[in-house]
Amino acid sequence: MPANLTKWILEEAMNLITWLLIFAVINWLATDNLWLCFFITAALRLSISNIGVKDIEKIMHPVHRDMDEYINELKTKNEELENNVDELAKSLSMLRVKVDDLEHQLNPFRHRQPL
Repeated sequence: MPANLTKWILEEAMNLITWLLIFAVINWLATDNLWLCFFITAALRLSISNIGVKDIEKIMHPVHRDMDEYINELKTKNEELENNVDELAKSLSMLRVKVDDLEHQLNPFRHRQPL
């Protein structure tokens, strides 16, 4: 087995053992309510592993910051594209008017309204 996998398995086994140990002590000393034991154990376990959470936070913060920057860039590009589409729609409508004017100049009788 690779060294990283062995290390990970040992860490997870220690996490499970500490979880079960805390759960058993709370169940034995404090209460027989399993749900209450579960939540107290979860709170204690989280406070014990708070250092690990801070390490994860240090790793994840730059990733989330980069993702926010990418999302903001995409939003600005999307707004620019929407503005370009609006400008193209205006230009197209102006071209249609010019084409209609040219068709009317080339064949004025065809576009005449009936009486």
